[in-house]
Amino acid sequence: MTSLLCLRDLAVCFGAVFLYGIFMSAPRKALFLSALSGAVAYFVYRLLAVALHHELIGYFAAAFLAAASAELFARFFRMPATVFVMPSLIPLVPGIGLYRSMLCLVQNDLDGFLAAGTRTVLISGIIAAAVAVTNSAARHILRRKPAENTEE
Repeated sequence: MTSLLCLRDLAVCFGAVFLYGIFMSAPRKALFLSALSGAVAYFVYRLLAVALHHELIGYFAAAFLAAASAELFARFFRMPATVFVMPSLIPLVPGIGLYRSMLCLVQNDLDGFLAAGTRTVLISGIIAAAVAVTNSAARHILRRKPAENTEE
């Protein structure tokens, strides 16, 4: 992966997430940070997928990073984490896997359909698991302390 291709991927992911956020009427404060988080998450996915030769670990780490940054941004800006996490996961969505599985189904290639469909479901499940783990950890770690009883 050359540096020029990395910069191109970062720019494309940033633009895609930014435009998706505009399309979904995300708050203006969240657009830049969501786009930055999505671009960095995709870069982490590509880096780990190439370095480790195992794309599922890359998907998990990238989704975990996007969800963790969304939780931090949500606490800082006092907004729901969903505003940040949904756009930032757009570059990780396995759209080509869905396309390939449906194409194989239409062409009556059941072996290809099962292979592509299984891979797509695994990737989707890993992304969902990373977001769920991050959300659960954030609720546990960052929960507010109960107000002390001031009555005497």
